[in-house]
Amino acid sequence: MTDLLSTALMAASDDLRGQPVWRAWVGVGSFIVLEMGGRRRSGSEDIGEYHLWVCGMDWELSLNGVVVATDIDDRDTMVMAVEGFTGRVVTRFDFDPKTLGFVLEANGGLHLRVFPSIYVSMNEWMLFMPDGMVWSVEDGRLLHEHESSDKAPL
Repeated sequence: MTDLLSTALMAASDDLRGQPVWRAWVGVGSFIVLEMGGRRRSGSEDIGEYHLWVCGMDWELSLNGVVVATDIDDRDTMVMAVEGFTGRVVTRFDFDPKTLGFVLEANGGLHLRVFPSIYVSMNEWMLFMPDGMVWSVEDGRLLHEHESSDKAPL
């Protein structure tokens, strides 16, 4: 089942290529949010057609091969690096079925690598798609389900 889901995720994520990132921010701790594609309304907020949450997983952000921030850096370093996605275009999304992590690249050499932390119960990311489907990693499993009230962005 996981192989089928992995293949389906890679096919679905092809649509991410070419999508602009119009908002990127760091939430509580090292929580990352990227808003991509067109804008849509969710309550009183604009969110992206493609809406990515990374929470509890380790990550590193590099620019032209040089690591500029990780999930354990000070807040200012994380914020400055993550906000560097704003105004860029996604060029690649590669899911790793072995680690349940991924690599997301944007033009200009920006590269986000997401991988499991030692705190297995904390490893989570979610990618909300325009069709209402949500790809996620939770509790060590890759999931694909329709957006519901407990997974609603914002």
